[in-house]
Amino acid sequence: MVSQTPGHSLQAAENQATYQTYLDGWADLNQRLRRGEPWSGNERNVAFLNSGGRGEDLDFVDVSAVLGLDDAGDGRSAARIDIDFDGDDDIVLTARSEPRVRILCNRLADGVPGLSVRLEGTGKSGTEAIGGVVYATEVQDEDPEDAVAAEFIPGRTQRRTRSVGSGYLAQSSAWLRFAFPIAAEESTPRRGRRVRLAVRWPRTGQMEEFGTVRLGKKRFLLKQGTGVAREVNAPDKVRLDGAGLPDFDLEASAGRRLALPAPSSIPSLAARGASGRAAQLFGITPDGPRGAGQPVIVLAWDSSEPDAIVGLGAVAALSKEAKDAGALVVSIDLAREADPADFPAQLNKGAALLASAGFEGDELSAIASTASTLAELVAWRLDTSEAPPLPWSLIVGADGRLDAVRTGPWNEGDAAKDFVFCKTLGNARLLLASPFGGRWVDPPLEANLGKLQARLQKRGLVDAVRELDLARLTTAPATSAEVQVRLGQTYLNSEDYPKALRCFDTALEADPKSIIAHRARAYTLQVMKRFPESLEAWAHAIELEPSDVNSRVNRAFAAIDAGDLELAQADLDILVAATGANSQGTQAVARALTSAREKK
Repeated sequence: MVSQTPGHSLQAAENQATYQTYLDGWADLNQRLRRGEPWSGNERNVAFLNSGGRGEDLDFVDVSAVLGLDDAGDGRSAARIDIDFDGDDDIVLTARSEPRVRILCNRLADGVPGLSVRLEGTGKSGTEAIGGVVYATEVQDEDPEDAVAAEFIPGRTQRRTRSVGSGYLAQSSAWLRFAFPIAAEESTPRRGRRVRLAVRWPRTGQMEEFGTVRLGKKRFLLKQGTGVAREVNAPDKVRLDGAGLPDFDLEASAGRRLALPAPSSIPSLAARGASGRAAQLFGITPDGPRGAGQPVIVLAWDSSEPDAIVGLGAVAALSKEAKDAGALVVSIDLAREADPADFPAQLNKGAALLASAGFEGDELSAIASTASTLAELVAWRLDTSEAPPLPWSLIVGADGRLDAVRTGPWNEGDAAKDFVFCKTLGNARLLLASPFGGRWVDPPLEANLGKLQARLQKRGLVDAVRELDLARLTTAPATSAEVQVRLGQTYLNSEDYPKALRCFDTALEADPKSIIAHRARAYTLQVMKRFPESLEAWAHAIELEPSDVNSRVNRAFAAIDAGDLELAQADLDILVAATGANSQGTQAVARALTSAREKK
C-alpha cells in the first residue's frame, strides 16, 4: 500500500504530473481487476505443514500440491470450519479472481478419533476467551490418572489457541479441534481412548483442568470456573455434493438485472415529447424524492442504432404487464437529431418502431445532460467504470426512488416480477434482492450517493450534483426508521439496552411496519428480562412475517422465561411442522421446554 499520496509530497508542476501518473496507475489497475485479471500476477498459493520437529529441528514442508491448495487464484483468505459437521476442519478459501469462493472438504481425517471444544470465559477473560489456550493430552492406559502436570508434554499433548482473524474479511470457527490418529506401531486401535483437557485462560493466565473425556468426534463446552467438560449435541452431518451452479447466460446481449436491497434516490431526468414540451422526471426536492405515485419503467435506447428495437425485447408484454400492475412505461430516446431544427423527426421514427413492436407508453427524447446522467447512474449501480451497451432500463418505485436496473432485452414476465419487487418491504425484499437464499447479517441502507456524486462531478454535471447534495440532507433524517435501527443495533452490541430500546421505539414511530425494528425491540426487551413486553413485541414481529423461524424460536425462549409454557409449546409445534423435529432451533426449544417442565 502507498503510505503517502505523491500529490501531497512533491512541488508545483512536478507535483501535479506525478500525482496524475499515480492516479492513472490506480485507474489502470482497477480496470484490470474488473476484467478479472489477478492482483498478484498468477502467483500460486502455498500451504506449509509443521514436520513435528522442535528447536533447531523445527521445519515446515510445502504440501500445497498434495492438498490441492496450490491454485493460481488471487488468494485473500483461508478460514477453518467444520462446514459439513463431520467433526473435522474443512477449509473455505476466498480469492479476488474467480472462483471467488472454494470449499475444500476434509476427507483425510475421516475415521480419525478426535474431539472439538469451545471456550466460554467469564470476567477478565471475556466470554469468547480470545487468546485462551487448550491443552489436550491423551491418557495412557497404564496410568488412568495421568494429569497434565506440565502445559505441554512432547509427543502426547496437542495445543490449540482461540484466535480471531483468518485473513481479509474472514474468521475461522470458534470450535477448536483435536485429532489423535492411531499410532503406526499399533496393529489394532485401543478402545475407549481418553484425553485430559486443560485451559490456560487469557488475561488472568490461570490454568484450569477439565478432567478426561472419551474420543469420538464429540463436542465439549469448557466454561471457565466449572472444571467440567460439558458435552453438547453436534448438528446433523451435511452431505456436500459438487452440484452445478445455476445456469447464467454471460453473453452481453443477454443483459443483466440488479434488484436493489434498498432503493436509491436519483437526480432528475430532463426529456421532451413530440410536442416540444420539456418535463423533469423524478429527482429530489426539499421534501424528499419526487415520484409519480405509481411504479415507472424507463427504457433508455437509441433509435438510430441498427436493430435497436429488436434489442429492447418483448416490449408488448412489458406494456401489458405494466398496465395490469397500474404502472407506467416511458421510453427515453438517446438518439440525436441529424439537424436539431428537424425535431421531432428522429423521435417520431423511434415512436413508429416502438408502436410496431406493440409498445404502449410515452415516447420522450433526452435533452440537456440526461444521456450522460443516465450513463453514470447505470454504471454506478452496476459498479462498472463505464455503462454497458444500450438498452438500459430503470425500474423506479412510486416514491421516485430507484428499485432495480436492467440491461439488455425484456422477456415476458420480467416486468411483473419487478413490479412485485417494488412493493415488497422488509426481510422479504432483502431475500428477493439476492439470487441466492439466506439472510442479510447487516441489512443495507440507501446506497452511498457520494460515489454517484463524484462520478457526476467528474463529468461536469453540475445540476445533478447539486440535487444529490440536497438528497444527502433529506433522504436520511435523524428520525428515519433505517437510521434508528442501525443506531439501536450499535447500542445493543455495546450492551447499552435502554438506549437501544429508545432507538427501536423511535424507528417504529417512523415506520410501524418495520419488521427489523420489531424484532430488534423484542430481542432487547428479552435481554432486559422484561418478558411480558418481549412476548408482545415478538407477537407483532410474527404477525408481520409468520414464516420467520428465528422469531418463533426467540419467542418460545421468552415464553419459557416468562413461565408461559403453553405458548412455548404452541411455537414448538409450529417449528416442528415448518422445519422438522431435528432442526437446530427446534431441538434447542424442545430441550429448554423439557427442562422448564422438570423444574416446575
